[in-house]
Amino acid sequence: MELKLQGGAAGYGVSMVGTCNGLLCLYRCHGDVAVVNPVTGEKIAVPLPPKTSGVLTPAAAYSFAYHPATVLYKIVHVPCHGDGGPFDAVNVLTLGDGSWREVPVPVGTSCRLSFGLVSVDGATYWVSNDAHSVMAFDLQDELVAFVAKLPVRGGLGLDLSWHLTTDGRGRLGVVCSHEMKRTRTLKGSKTVVDDEHCL
Repeated sequence: MELKLQGGAAGYGVSMVGTCNGLLCLYRCHGDVAVVNPVTGEKIAVPLPPKTSGVLTPAAAYSFAYHPATVLYKIVHVPCHGDGGPFDAVNVLTLGDGSWREVPVPVGTSCRLSFGLVSVDGATYWVSNDAHSVMAFDLQDELVAFVAKLPVRGGLGLDLSWHLTTDGRGRLGVVCSHEMKRTRTLKGSKTVVDDEHCL
């Protein structure tokens, strides 16, 4: 089946936010986020969070997640426009509710968007602007808290690219790419790929 979207799935202004259980979540810069079932053709489109109106928000500031215990799909928006300053709330939309909620965060919470947002194991994770602290938004309790420090402070070299990711077992990790690559899990101590000098 062909999925028909204005401009196409890879067209200008359409970016993939994430995928869960065969559903696709797309950010469309003309003013909404759409969750699409490519098998049935069903689509749910919701406007962007209220405070983002008129502001070009990067698709990387969104994450699409499923919580198996609650059986709920959620779109999480971290109000960060790059590697910027602190914010006082994250925006959350539960599929089926139809409206965004603001969830307060601890004072001084920030996000280094270049690391990306990752949703795994019932939480959405991001790295703070200090390029060292990992924060988590618990999808069930809807609370934000500090959860870990990266093995080293990331994102300091212009020739390095750092990203949160998951390994093959669904554990949270961090990847540093340069001439050499290395991945480490943040939940557990096993090194997944161990080439030298990145972490």
